[in-house]
Amino acid sequence: MTNTNLLNQVATRLVEPQVKPLTLFIGGWLPQHWVFTTESGSSTLVVEKSGDSGAVLGASPTPDVTVEWTDAQLDAALSVVLTNGDRNTVPRDPPPTIKAHTKKGKDALNMLGGRLGLR
Repeated sequence: MTNTNLLNQVATRLVEPQVKPLTLFIGGWLPQHWVFTTESGSSTLVVEKSGDSGAVLGASPTPDVTVEWTDAQLDAALSVVLTNGDRNTVPRDPPPTIKAHTKKGKDALNMLGGRLGLR
């Protein structure tokens, strides 16, 4: 998947610094596995119980959240998030298909979905 590198940057530069200091309080919602699927394949954003975060190529067999979008749209959303750019520049047609598979995934999606450029 072409977006794995950007997804890894989002995980390590944005998600991990926000989550790690809070692991004592949010440990019940961790670990998290968010699968991002595009026309070129799947990658999984992983947040471990320790708060360590990263992205791996391929789909987790136990996702908390699944996001389906086009390569171009996901690339635009992740790039905007990394540069703190204008989120209105991310093409929304068609919108992403987002499904929370677990309660902890739904809760995390409500808290982080906007920060990751998904909403």
